[in-house]
Order: sequence, then C-alpha cells, then structure tokens
Amino acid sequence: MTRKEVFPFEVRDAASGATIADIRLSTREYISERHYKIIESRMRTVDESLVDSEGLVILDPDSQSAILLKELSIVGHKEAPRHANLWQMAELVNARLITRNAGDRPGIVAYDITELGRLFVRDLLS
Repeated sequence: MTRKEVFPFEVRDAASGATIADIRLSTREYISERHYKIIESRMRTVDESLVDSEGLVILDPDSQSAILLKELSIVGHKEAPRHANLWQMAELVNARLITRNAGDRPGIVAYDITELGRLFVRDLLS
C-alpha cells in the first residue's frame, strides 16, 4: 500500500488580493503546478487510491457527503438514515466510497461502504 502526502493550500484572489485557504487536499505536484502556496503544517498522509489522477483527494473531507460517510460507517447498519440527502449519497457512490442498492422495504435505500470508503474514513475522517 503506497501512501501520498496531501495538503490544503492558499490561493490569492487576483481581484481583491486576498488570500483564500482551499481545504481540498491535494498533492504537492498539483498545488505547485498551479503556483498555489502549500500549507505544510496541515499535511496528511493518505492511501494513494484516495487521490485522483489530477492529484486531488477524491472527496473533500469537510463536505456534507464526507460527514454522511462517517455517520454511515459508525452506524454500521445497511439502511440509509431517513435524513440522508440523496445528492450526498450520489456523491459518495460516484466517488466509489459506497454502493447503493434497493433496500428490503419499499422506498428504503440500502448501502455498503466499499473498501475505498473504509480507507477514506480511516485516513481522513478519524
């Protein structure tokens, strides 16, 4: 299992001159190619499968979808909670962090956290 260092970074807004922190964790190469400033102090090490081909972590760990993934991993049952937002579930499916299936009861969505989803929780949400 290969690990990669990922960082948040700062972007300078050309119009206002303000510096904005971008919390989307990315590789050193991704950030350097765009001439952004790496925030070294907040470096994380993650499994390489959590980083896409551009060098971005596949899902922002501070997003509502990531919060839902953490909740699903803690709850451990196979039915999505009624408050689960379908857009957030779709984002997790698209990132290959969960699979979504028809539940045992009508109108209920069942899910399974994938191995990639477990890695995401372990490396970025715990």
